[in-house]
Amino acid sequence: MQLKTQIFSILLFFSLGSCVDFADLSDAQVPDYEAEFAVPLINSRLTIKDMIDSNTPIDGLSIASDGTLRFQYFGTEVRREGEAVFEDLTANFPRIFTLPAREIRFPLSLVSNVELDRLDFKTGQFVYTLENPNEESILVEFELSTLFNDETPFRFTVEVPAYSGSGPLPRVTNSGSPIDLKDYQLIPNDNRIELRYSAINENGEQRPLEDFVVEIVDPVFSYAEGYLGQFVIEGVEDSVVIDFVEEYSEGNIQFATPTAVLLVENSFGVAMEAEVNELIVLNTDNTEQEFRSSLLDEGLLFPYPEMDQVGTVLNGAFTFDKDNSNIVDLFSNNPLSTIYDIDALVNPEADEDLLGFMTDSSYLSLQVRVDLPLFGTANDYFIRDTFDIDLVDFDEIEQATFKMITENELGIDASVQAYFLDDQGAVLETLFTDQQLIAKGANVNEDGLSDAPAVTTTFVETDAVRSQRIRQASQLALQVGFSTETNDPRPVRILEQQGIRLKMGAVVRVRSNQ
Repeated sequence: MQLKTQIFSILLFFSLGSCVDFADLSDAQVPDYEAEFAVPLINSRLTIKDMIDSNTPIDGLSIASDGTLRFQYFGTEVRREGEAVFEDLTANFPRIFTLPAREIRFPLSLVSNVELDRLDFKTGQFVYTLENPNEESILVEFELSTLFNDETPFRFTVEVPAYSGSGPLPRVTNSGSPIDLKDYQLIPNDNRIELRYSAINENGEQRPLEDFVVEIVDPVFSYAEGYLGQFVIEGVEDSVVIDFVEEYSEGNIQFATPTAVLLVENSFGVAMEAEVNELIVLNTDNTEQEFRSSLLDEGLLFPYPEMDQVGTVLNGAFTFDKDNSNIVDLFSNNPLSTIYDIDALVNPEADEDLLGFMTDSSYLSLQVRVDLPLFGTANDYFIRDTFDIDLVDFDEIEQATFKMITENELGIDASVQAYFLDDQGAVLETLFTDQQLIAKGANVNEDGLSDAPAVTTTFVETDAVRSQRIRQASQLALQVGFSTETNDPRPVRILEQQGIRLKMGAVVRVRSNQ
């Protein structure tokens, strides 16, 4: 697997040749051989900004307002729309009403303990059917007194022919041309729907009707107001993957100021509280740690618009940091991901006096963000990767002396070991006899910022025997280790413009032709 481009990946160039400018090799101590060649390899300075602008940008890397580099990871943004909530809320809305008497009050059966003061129709149709058992024509006047259109109660009038005395009763229905309920408002009276009618003959006398049925077909609502009850809006079950540790092999990095943020957008006009079903951190060794915080103990109450703020979206952010949670401990064991399952509990106190609203365009958005500023400590944190190489030109080399000069502006020590491998992955030779410190970290002040670059010079010699083994290699396995030992225990801060200047060259001796 290719090594992920990371903050410290500039150190990979320590073992890769790239002709740029001649390095200063004037003081290299090399014996006076018959044929010697000075080979310039690298003379360049790489900054973190260079890597951000490269063709392989660092995943999750961003720059904070103070210039500190940070890894920033987002979970999936999940939106729960009011339209879906309405489907659950109004699933039991009464649709068929039989009128055995001239005045009826039907309970508005929606969800248990819900008491609405207003319910707006987005779509829906009103259909009626009735029969006249009287041997005289009847004029029917119907009113649904709790249903309004522009403050006018819903009414209709229809004349029913007289019954002939035999055969089916005269029936009247508008099923072929139902009444459109769009833009009507239902204003329940004490959570009840009120219907009334009169059926009179030509003398103004009341007469009975049979099978008088009204139906509300396919109702869809755009607004609800009142006591909405207590229910759960399904939130988000997801994870935030911390992918910069995927190449981790040993050691660890401890972040001094990590944060996790729950981001909220809400336009439901009702009190809500986060219902945290799961919140853990999974480490690279597959161990799990539970997230603890005083914020969770107190409850995370989402911001919500008031009754006069219909259509307004309010934003909230709940930040878990080193002062209110155990996040520093959680992110000290090479975290692989943060796993969470968070819902929203509407009216968490079940307060029956709490009024609210929702629209079909209301929504709740939840997202988790993890911020890992590069301000902390490292202890033998290693990254490994393998590259294909071709060293056929080493065939004539008797001895080679490599010289590397580093000017390290970062407050982090870097050590490198390179393993030369054959086709089967067996180690033929190493560049150093052990893991070699070749870039000492710059000293840092109380704010974790380096004041002056640290200069380190390193020589590596390979004799004929080692050179012969190296030339047989087809792969180079590179191991880079990082540590803040120079500045331990002070946390180190990494800024955008900090970098490392590297000069690298070699003096080689080739075999004499004599």
